[in-house]
Amino acid sequence: MVEINNRAKCSGNIRKKEERELSLQASHYVSLWLIISRAEAKQEKIVEAGGFTSLLMPLRGSEDEMIRRVAVGAIANLAMNESNQELIMGEGGIGLLSMTAADAEDPQTLRMVAGAIANLCGNGKFKSCSR
Repeated sequence: MVEINNRAKCSGNIRKKEERELSLQASHYVSLWLIISRAEAKQEKIVEAGGFTSLLMPLRGSEDEMIRRVAVGAIANLAMNESNQELIMGEGGIGLLSMTAADAEDPQTLRMVAGAIANLCGNGKFKSCSR
């Protein structure tokens, strides 16, 4: 009986370690997108290559607030480019950002969401943001 309990503990520890490693990998991946998205010259290419869609995935399903916050930062950077704004809006960006804000516990996440929404609603596009 003790041996079975020890195996179960060991298995649980391994699973937690694997989950932490996956979370760390996801964090690095999203952080990379944040860095790349800062380069204005590359923003349209990121979106054209499908990078924006991959940034939405953490907002739809990640439990890790840090990963969601970094993804929001990258979206905020992409939203500075007017040609990306329509795509972000069309992909439900405002709704996902709103859900991220509602689930946020860290004030920094809320600031990032506010910045992303401000970038999306800039350039006189407030009407499309308020729908």
